[in-house]
Amino acid sequence: MKSVAKEFANIEIEDIASKYIEQDASIDKLIVDYPIGRVITGINSESNHSVDGKRTFDVVFSTRLPEEYSGKKSIVDVEAQNDFYPGYEIVTRGMYYGARLISGQYEKEFFADNYDNIKKVYSIWICTNPPEKYCNSINIYETKEQAVLGNMHIQQEAYDKISVIKICLGGENCKKEIEYEGIVKLLDVLLVSNKSPDEKKLILENEFGIPITKMLESEVEKMCNVSDTIYSHGREEGMRIGREDGMRIGREDGISMLSQLINCLNKDMRMDEILLVANDQKKMKELMEEYGIK
Repeated sequence: MKSVAKEFANIEIEDIASKYIEQDASIDKLIVDYPIGRVITGINSESNHSVDGKRTFDVVFSTRLPEEYSGKKSIVDVEAQNDFYPGYEIVTRGMYYGARLISGQYEKEFFADNYDNIKKVYSIWICTNPPEKYCNSINIYETKEQAVLGNMHIQQEAYDKISVIKICLGGENCKKEIEYEGIVKLLDVLLVSNKSPDEKKLILENEFGIPITKMLESEVEKMCNVSDTIYSHGREEGMRIGREDGMRIGREDGISMLSQLINCLNKDMRMDEILLVANDQKKMKELMEEYGIK
């Protein structure tokens, strides 16, 4: 939040975790061990609509904005996106998710026509496999006031209700001339890098000041397994498909197909099967057929 939300830019990370993240926040069915020892335990990560149906979010939690930004509650959605070109703009999907989280506040956060009580939504998209030209970059998309005629102005709080944040990882070997540090490096180390668990823990402690508790150590090791699966088996599957089809599809499409599969399993919280495809080609094929990945 400190790196991507202007409201928290001047707040210390420890204060964000201890003072601004709501006690009743939820991360679907996951429990996250914060550096200072607090645990986020969960708001509903599903949105139901009579027409649009059920929408499951990866991670959803609530925060309280600093006093200079109203001090009101806000809602944060964090999504992991492996496929950078899924057939639509990721930012547009982020706007849709934000809109769902706003409409879902009806009769929970605001009632009748009391629209001033609508809480701001942050939809954060972490792209783990962007093209090189976009690696190690962060973009923010927000609503801004534009005076076309006259001098009418209203408070920003009235319309600043959705912020879509797109974070593209890339790693330390990215050729793009941009610094590899801060939130980009932290997320890359945790989600994508094929460094060993011990290397990751050292980086977290030495560069980011994050004490490694037993719970966090376990989560780091799990993330290592997932990132290794994406990296090594994406490469192997791409090469296999390239050989079988006479390079018709090629390595990049193979990686893209596996990335789609990992993303689908992640969205459906089928974490055990993400690890299973690492050693079971038959299971991988079955899951790709199940999700219609071709």
